[in-house]
Amino acid sequence: EVVSDHPDNFDPDSLAVTAQLKGCKGLPSHGFAGVSPYVKFALTNEPDKKRTSSVKSRTCDPVWAPSELFEFYPLTSSDISTSRLIVSVFHRELIGKDYLIGDGIVKLSGLVRGGGSGEEEKEEEEEAFSPHRVPLVDKAGDQIDSCYVNIDLKVGCAFT
Repeated sequence: EVVSDHPDNFDPDSLAVTAQLKGCKGLPSHGFAGVSPYVKFALTNEPDKKRTSSVKSRTCDPVWAPSELFEFYPLTSSDISTSRLIVSVFHRELIGKDYLIGDGIVKLSGLVRGGGSGEEEKEEEEEAFSPHRVPLVDKAGDQIDSCYVNIDLKVGCAFT
């Protein structure tokens, strides 16, 4: 399921960034019940437009199968070259405020626009996804040992 909302002024030349959440590895345990993680995605140029995954219960190595997709659009080439994808992992608390486990950042400028003219076969479009292992840092900015989020990313035409 793709989480997105088409704006009324949709531009066929606009671009989209699609994040495909696969899983996390090595999340630190939180309390006696373990950790119940979920992931939030946001772009640095649109921090109020967050996308949130489902929660996985009691696991330090959650897997989202099937993968969950999150789209951000409409974006311009300038947005892609200057923005970063913020990947935040939280622990869902049953009572009280959810706990931030860590954050990671992916530069979007390194992503190549995929999909060609839009007339190519779907298989080629799928190959436009590039895998990313996003290391997480804690609130103090220190890297969390062997802790990362696995996502696939692609940039393509938002008008499909």
